[in-house]
Amino acid sequence: MARWAVGIRLPGSTERQVAEALAKGEILRTHVLRPTWHLVAREDIRRMLAVSAGRIRSALRASDKRRGIDEADHVRVQGLVAEALGGGNHLTGRQIAGLLEAEGIGTGDYRLYLFLMRAETDALIASGVPLGSTHTYALLDERAPRTDDLPFGESVCRLARVYLRGHGPATVQDFSWWSGLSAGEAAKGFSALGDEFEGFGAGGRTSYKAAGGQGAGGRAGTRQAHLLPAFDEYIIAYRDRSAAVPAAHAGKVFTKNGIFRPTILVNGRVVGTWRSPLGPGRKAELDFFEPPSKGVAAQVAKAAARRDAYYGKE
Repeated sequence: MARWAVGIRLPGSTERQVAEALAKGEILRTHVLRPTWHLVAREDIRRMLAVSAGRIRSALRASDKRRGIDEADHVRVQGLVAEALGGGNHLTGRQIAGLLEAEGIGTGDYRLYLFLMRAETDALIASGVPLGSTHTYALLDERAPRTDDLPFGESVCRLARVYLRGHGPATVQDFSWWSGLSAGEAAKGFSALGDEFEGFGAGGRTSYKAAGGQGAGGRAGTRQAHLLPAFDEYIIAYRDRSAAVPAAHAGKVFTKNGIFRPTILVNGRVVGTWRSPLGPGRKAELDFFEPPSKGVAAQVAKAAARRDAYYGKE
């Protein structure tokens, strides 16, 4: 699903091409922002970490304390991991756990996860070349070039610009949720953009979009259909999702415990969900909220065909 989130935004791409980009490190998988897993272009990863790293460390501190992890433990673990991964070595989480256990460092009770997330946050590691279907870790210095350090405010401004270009129209509250920044920090990021973006009233709140542009919704009146993957940015990247998700069906799209299902999108609105059964072909099974018109059904069929081509092309 994560790879399809990239593929759906690159018309004509295939699963193999996206997988190759991940293997080459052109796209990296890491914890960043809120934090949660993200796929990030390697040229962006360091500046995104610079914005969110401090907040992530603070958020994880209580979890560390409950498991008896202190700063000295992180320093020791990161030294061992750096040595093991140096010279282009890529190791799975289980292999790293074995390395740490051999040095007398316990990795159970979520401890390995905390050690690895902190190492990601500290810009030590990111995703490596997958070992079959298993993810690996590699040194970030060997996967992504270093970039010049920027003042925190400028980094937030850059992140706000990227967010609005890809997600606008959006509110300050949306950006705060997506980035993990405080509402005040998010507002300063928007303000620093000046007249590059313009605000307008919508639903009792101020939304922002590129000046003179139409934002992420596309041209009014066009009808496009997409099969969005689970946890797609089009749904998850906003605090208020009512513009895309009908209130009567919100529980079918995302659950109270944070599961975001694959959705059928038509003209900017979610009209159903879909699933991808295991097995050859992996044809999408569609579940509309209401019986679709012939026109909608035809558009969704084209969207399903694009997805099938993404998985089936060589």
